[in-house]
Amino acid sequence: MKLRNKFLLITILSVIQVAVLSTLSLMGFKKIQLAKDYQLVLAKTQKQISEVIIYLDGMEYWGFDTSNAYENLETIVEGLEDNIDTYFYDEVVDTLPDDYMMIQLQAKDYFLRFTLGLESVEKKLSEMEKIELDNNASVQIRSYGIRHAFTYLSDDEAVSKIMTLSQTANTDITEIRRYYNLISPLADECYNMIDETVEKQEKNISLLILIIAIISCVSITSLILSVTTNVARKIIRVKDMTKTLADKDFTASVVPKGSYEIKSLMTNINNMVEQINAFFTVVKVTASRAISSGYTINDAANSTAAATAEIDENIKTIMTQFDQMIETVGKAVMVISDMNVQVDTLVDNNETQALAIEESSKAVNQAAGTLEHIRTMATERSSMAQEMHALITDGDEKISSTNDLLTVISNQLDEVKEVIDIIDNVAEQTNLLSMNAAIESAHAGEAGKGFAVVAEEIRNLAESTSENAATIAEVINGIIDSVNKANTSSNDASVAFQKVSRNADDVVSALREITAGIESIDAQMQHIKEKSEEEFTAADKISTYCKKLAEQQKSVSQDVDAMNDKFFEATSAIKKIKSGTTDIVERMMGVSIASKESYKNMTDLENILEEFKTKETVEEAVKQADEESIIEKPVSQELSPELTPEQLQALEAGNREDITFDLESVEEYKG
Repeated sequence: MKLRNKFLLITILSVIQVAVLSTLSLMGFKKIQLAKDYQLVLAKTQKQISEVIIYLDGMEYWGFDTSNAYENLETIVEGLEDNIDTYFYDEVVDTLPDDYMMIQLQAKDYFLRFTLGLESVEKKLSEMEKIELDNNASVQIRSYGIRHAFTYLSDDEAVSKIMTLSQTANTDITEIRRYYNLISPLADECYNMIDETVEKQEKNISLLILIIAIISCVSITSLILSVTTNVARKIIRVKDMTKTLADKDFTASVVPKGSYEIKSLMTNINNMVEQINAFFTVVKVTASRAISSGYTINDAANSTAAATAEIDENIKTIMTQFDQMIETVGKAVMVISDMNVQVDTLVDNNETQALAIEESSKAVNQAAGTLEHIRTMATERSSMAQEMHALITDGDEKISSTNDLLTVISNQLDEVKEVIDIIDNVAEQTNLLSMNAAIESAHAGEAGKGFAVVAEEIRNLAESTSENAATIAEVINGIIDSVNKANTSSNDASVAFQKVSRNADDVVSALREITAGIESIDAQMQHIKEKSEEEFTAADKISTYCKKLAEQQKSVSQDVDAMNDKFFEATSAIKKIKSGTTDIVERMMGVSIASKESYKNMTDLENILEEFKTKETVEEAVKQADEESIIEKPVSQELSPELTPEQLQALEAGNREDITFDLESVEEYKG
């Protein structure tokens, strides 16, 4: 039975017993009250009879008012008959002793005779009230009584009639007084018997109520003791169990027994102990794993610092290479400037030569007498053509040198691009290492929140490094495009120089033919004219090629200047990367310090938890938790479906046990 139902049963029994006691008490006291009311009626009846006797005794010798004698008597005896009926026929009479009934039978006859005598007196008083008296007689009777008034007013007819009626009523009054004297002791005896009966009833009712109350108290007390004793035993068992729990032993349990509530309480306590046991087991496992995670985070921090140091060295190498490339580009700019000067000279010479050829053609048309002058001019033009040929040859060599320099620059840019790819890969490895640290921090729970923040900062720096590397790669690609364009322009210029060189050779040959055939100028004038036209055409082509070459040289110069600007931008980006790697190293030093502090705290926590005895040891709980763990890899296949060998190597870095990297061993960060 449920404990609540037991206490409800006790409450119901208590209410029933209280109701029974209350009912018995009410019934008993009601019976007693009826007896007392009956006793009061008897006393009231005695009082009314006494008042009647007193009133009638004063009729002859005391003051008496005949005008309302009957009315006054009726007022006195009002309700007397009802009281007498109650005295003889009330239901209380049946509860009184038999002796009372015998006395009542004797008193009944006396009351009957008393009532008959009283009725006779009432008739005489009614007649007396009808007699009219004068004022003097009325005053005498009212002041001194009927007999005294008759003594002084005997000759008054009205007084005489009243006196006669008084004497006649006196006989009835004497009988009434005699029966009154007989009734009074009987009434006193009845009154005393009623007192005795009431007292006896009070004692009986009180005794009955007391007995019932004692029985009720004993039964309820026994039932309460039975229930509370059983509950107390169960509570003592629970207390013993809680004492065991207070001693930090969570392997204890209690067998559920007893009422539904106590059984439920014990079951709940067992469940609570199981939950607490499981909680401490989980906390122990978490602490153990947190310590292991501390090792992993420390290794990851060391690996990240090593990778960052490697990045820093690579950045130094890149900066050195960029300095060399900037120096090479400066030299190329100087060479291109010289080439521009030579090309300008070539253009000027070519224009001069074109003018000379034009003049020569005019001279041929004008006169043959100028043949000597023409020969001289031809000789000069031949020398100028040779000089132009030499300049063209030198320009071609310089363009070839420029092509070689551009090839070297392109190769160096390819090397820079490879280094940037390495930086990008290292940044990806750092990002994966930060993800690994974040996951391990998540495993550590509250203790790993600080590591999670640091891991997030590392990830952000890795992403920033990757973005800067991408920017540098974009700049390098722009530079490579510019170099390729410059190389293409240089090749075009080389082709143009070759054409100019061939044309220059033709000019030299033509001039030599002019010099050799100056003697036969007359016969070959037409032929010279044609050759002059050919020379003019060739000079015009050379002029066109020279202008185009000048434009290409300017384009190459602009491309080289743009490439130089790109180099400066790349150098600035690399400096930012170096600053970021320095910040990463400093933060990894903070991670290492925090990891050591966390390891110490988790070790203290593990020592405290060892004081709590659980059903499973830490080794068993860790083994079971590892078997039930759903996280098999720090990076899921969904997040990284295709991992490169470098990424796999970065993921394994946190699990390696042979990493002994120390930040203090890096020369740049000593002290």
